Amino acid sequence: MLRSSRWDCFALSDLARLIEEAVHGGVPPDANEPWRLVVDGLSGTLIVTTTPARHAEIERLLERLERLAPTVQRPLRSFPVRHRSAVEMRDLLQGLLDAGAMVTAAEAQATAADIAPQAKAPNTPASVQGLTGPIPKQAVAPKPPLVGGELGEDVVITVDEPTNRLLVLASPRVHEQIEALLATLDVRTPQVLVEAIVVNLSNSQRFELGTELTKLKLEDDIQARLSSIFGLGVPDPAAGSLPALGTAAGATGVVLSPGDFSVLVRALETVDHGRTLTHPRILVDNNRQATLHSVLQTPYAATNASSTVATTSFGGTQDAGTQIDLTPQIAQGDQLMLDYSVSISTFVGEAADPALPPPRQETRLKSVATIPDGFVVSVGGLAMQSAGEGRSKVPFLGDIPLLGNPDPRINLALCMERAGRVDDALRAYDTALEVAPESLAAMQGAAVLVVRTSREEPRLDRWLDAIALRAEALDWRAWAGARSASRR
Repeated sequence: MLRSSRWDCFALSDLARLIEEAVHGGVPPDANEPWRLVVDGLSGTLIVTTTPARHAEIERLLERLERLAPTVQRPLRSFPVRHRSAVEMRDLLQGLLDAGAMVTAAEAQATAADIAPQAKAPNTPASVQGLTGPIPKQAVAPKPPLVGGELGEDVVITVDEPTNRLLVLASPRVHEQIEALLATLDVRTPQVLVEAIVVNLSNSQRFELGTELTKLKLEDDIQARLSSIFGLGVPDPAAGSLPALGTAAGATGVVLSPGDFSVLVRALETVDHGRTLTHPRILVDNNRQATLHSVLQTPYAATNASSTVATTSFGGTQDAGTQIDLTPQIAQGDQLMLDYSVSISTFVGEAADPALPPPRQETRLKSVATIPDGFVVSVGGLAMQSAGEGRSKVPFLGDIPLLGNPDPRINLALCMERAGRVDDALRAYDTALEVAPESLAAMQGAAVLVVRTSREEPRLDRWLDAIALRAEALDWRAWAGARSASRR
């Protein structure tokens, strides 16, 4: 005889195990006795095939459980979470419960189980032995479906953080669904070892050349003084001897004619070469973000002013450096999908005010790449190149050759060129480029002279490219671009 029963107050697995123990007492059933117990998880029913005597024994057990059912509607169970955060799992399950997913599935199973036995009941004799259709059961009043607003009163999920466990107060059917979900979601997460090599190169060169002069004119009762004031500290011609030159950096030369004139020349060249290598290794879970930040923090002040007093305090910090954010995702076939973002920033000057952070320039790259396991993603081109040239001069006087350009070698080349001494002018330009290889003025003068005299010069292409890229005047850029295109 086959019979099916549905129970919402107890878990099907626990109920099946209890029936097996009660009927056979832990002893395997006799081979001559028909016995089959099937747990139908789709419809939430137990299907039992056995003799009428065994069915009567099972019915007595179910009647006793039915009397106990009202007291065990919402048992409390503890679920260990081994590979993920219990708080994360609680939020996930609570979202499903709030949406009514679990309870709606349970109600659908209950409805299917109620309809199926009634459909087959008319053709099922109650006294036939062997495999037959399900025996009709007593009608059960349907329960109203639970909605999202009522779930908080029927299912309670909390977290015990020290033991990373979920404590669930709910019906056995919900317990079964949570247990099945944990079996598929609470699994060990694959990990990815990410190795990064970050190389930062910095080069800077600065050349400063300054000249100051003072002329003193004394005639009868008339005194006249002509001076240039650029802060270099030219001595007073009225002094009888040379004063101390001070502690200024660079090379300093002074010529003094007491009572007549004084001249001061100061030159300083600063060259910086920097190289930074960072080689971190980061172990990160699959689909988790890893971060590498190597930054320089520059503090700045903040001023709070009131009607009576102003106070200055720490305002914060401005960061500049290298920042890398990446998220790996393991794909099929030993492939790795890498979502990465690389940012390089640097300070580009002094702060305009102590209460303000310094200006900062930032370059950012963001992309997604799929690479085989063990291969490399190379990110380059995050380079910042800047060149500047400034002059401070006395009007009209600064336009005189040998006084106009800060580099005397370029002034000498201009004089040689105007005098028609082309070879001497080219040698002077070469000397200027040996001292300052990136001098734009020397490149311009040498390139014009080489083009005008139709000479062969292997460096001409590089000079023309530098002029077309760096020249401030558009006429210079257009001229260099046209000459470069004609040569190619």
